[in-house]
Amino acid sequence: MSFWKPGNKEQRQHSFTALRERVRIGRERTTLLICMGISLLFWFFVKMSKPYETSRELSLQYVLPPAMEFIESPPAKAKATISGTGIDLLLNAIFKRNTNVIFQLNEISGASISKDFIIRKIEEAISIEVADVAPPFISIEMDSSASRIVPVKLVSKLGFVKDFFQTGNVLLKPDSVMVTGAPEILAQIPSIPTKPLDLANIRQPVQRDLELETSGEGLFKVFPTKVEVLIPVEQYIEKTFEIPLEAKGRNGNLRLIPSSAALKCSIPLSKYDATTSNDFVLEVDISNLQINAGQNTVPVSLLKAPDWVKSVQFSPKLVEYYIVQ
Repeated sequence: MSFWKPGNKEQRQHSFTALRERVRIGRERTTLLICMGISLLFWFFVKMSKPYETSRELSLQYVLPPAMEFIESPPAKAKATISGTGIDLLLNAIFKRNTNVIFQLNEISGASISKDFIIRKIEEAISIEVADVAPPFISIEMDSSASRIVPVKLVSKLGFVKDFFQTGNVLLKPDSVMVTGAPEILAQIPSIPTKPLDLANIRQPVQRDLELETSGEGLFKVFPTKVEVLIPVEQYIEKTFEIPLEAKGRNGNLRLIPSSAALKCSIPLSKYDATTSNDFVLEVDISNLQINAGQNTVPVSLLKAPDWVKSVQFSPKLVEYYIVQ
């Protein structure tokens, strides 16, 4: 069932006319955009067909002859001025972006690579004309390869939790590495440092694989390139002893007051029970004393203590001596 309403026909006709007008405007806009796009494309191709010059930085690689090493590292980069049409330069930048220029040094006669040879190698690598290049030449200094063993040096900054300390020498595995390069270079390498080991709040033994500092590997090679680092760490506990004083050059008529000293030190937990007063020697030297010299005191010296103890303190530092008649 439908209902007729006055004006429906006129409204429909008006809506149809408005829709047709919008379609016409849309077509005109589409035509305008197409024309603008064609014009822009035409302008782009005209611009890109013109010759241009631009600069580009390239990575250089060198292949050494067998059993040869560099004395001085040659440059790793070159800046080339390249020329071509805009489209050629654009395609080159896209498809030859990460190209390396490789020099086979067994093809080089003399001690340098000429500008013409550099330009030719760059043109072969990136397939575009090169107008200029910097540096204008590359010096090549090589020598026969040699090898030697050098020690590894630990570079570290260590911080310990309170009462925890390093209990022995740092162990490096291996403690020496093989270095290969030109003899002139090897003579300048006393050791190979590790990458920095920076640790804080240490409370237990340290065991780490640590890379070696091989930033100079353009001139020499290192094998192996990492070492294992072992640092013994323990908690230290304070302990006190009563140590009898020993007299150097003593005779039977001499008496020391006091005859012993209180010694206090810090001991690793693992050696706490095993460390006794017998591990320490406190001495007074009376061999050069002059009787009746106007004084009767002599200093106390620590003559012996275990390597593993820390913070050794004793008292008194001076004792009196008397000649017994």
